[in-house]
Amino acid sequence: MNLTKTLGLVMLTVVVIMSSCASDQPIYRYLAAGESDYPGYTKKESEAVFENQLIRLRAHPLLAEEFKDQSPILNELAAKDFIIIRLEIENLSPQSKLIFNPAYLALMTDSMDYFKPIDYTDLYDIVKEKDETGSSLRGLKGRFYDLTVTLTPGKSVSKLLIFKPLTEDADTAELMIKNIYVGKEDLSLSLPFVVKARPKEKKP
Repeated sequence: MNLTKTLGLVMLTVVVIMSSCASDQPIYRYLAAGESDYPGYTKKESEAVFENQLIRLRAHPLLAEEFKDQSPILNELAAKDFIIIRLEIENLSPQSKLIFNPAYLALMTDSMDYFKPIDYTDLYDIVKEKDETGSSLRGLKGRFYDLTVTLTPGKSVSKLLIFKPLTEDADTAELMIKNIYVGKEDLSLSLPFVVKARPKEKKP
């Protein structure tokens, strides 16, 4: 075998090895605010914002590194690629109450994913094998949406929405929110996101 063929085989082997290593690299998938001409919607960096005369919503997808000093269960969920969004709701109405029920909310993707927010029972099912008493959830109680929220005029609330991991072929997502009541008004809206990916950090 001549030198040219030998070098060619060596280069091909290197490319195959590098491709194999790249494909084996764990990928971290997360959300960032997308673009839309939906009335009342604006994108502010990675945050999706909707506002009209009655309500202001801010949806901020949180990255895994933002949970390093948080509760153990949030660390665990982030490490397993669960989608965690901090949703702030503000009642801008001067006289009417706002009622938000997380049961009318879902995360949908272009790959036909349909996820409802995880509730306290779901979280217990996740941790019960290692923690039968659910003690690891105590610090999380009250920090995520699992019950109906009522806001008087001018008041706001900020809690977490937790969703199961996205499928690998998802490229875009929408946070679909229906039946937000402000007085007699019934609001439904959609917040757009793009799915991004990066190699996971290696554990030390």
